[in-house]
Amino acid sequence: SPRQQHRIGPTTRGVHHARAKDTHMLRRPARDLTRTFTRTFASSSSSAPRVSIERAADGVATVTLGRPEKLNSLDIDMFRAIRSAAVELAEDKGVRAVVVHGSGRAFCAGLDVKSINHPLHARANGRELLDRPDGAISNLAQDV
Repeated sequence: SPRQQHRIGPTTRGVHHARAKDTHMLRRPARDLTRTFTRTFASSSSSAPRVSIERAADGVATVTLGRPEKLNSLDIDMFRAIRSAAVELAEDKGVRAVVVHGSGRAFCAGLDVKSINHPLHARANGRELLDRPDGAISNLAQDV
């Protein structure tokens, strides 16, 4: 007898995809956001915030990477903003958990090599990312 195949939804090269109506299972549960605090860390070269922090009353902080036009890739300003956000959240005793996500269609595309290796700033960027200040246990790239 022929084997029956059960399809979940349309397939692409043998991979089954859930239907759009089934995506409700992937949504985050609603949180009480009656007391929400938002902080942003702007870049030195543009007015758009690189990172924003939203704190909910339940002790969950949401960190959003804010460079969707570049798939949230890491330039020097993004490195600085993420480190500042991490330091701020580490000092906040009311934060129990941190959720990190990217705005737009990608979480983070990785290092923005073009901006880091820009001819006018490559040496300074490399030094800032990789040099450890005296007494520090990590550099900027390791912190992030």
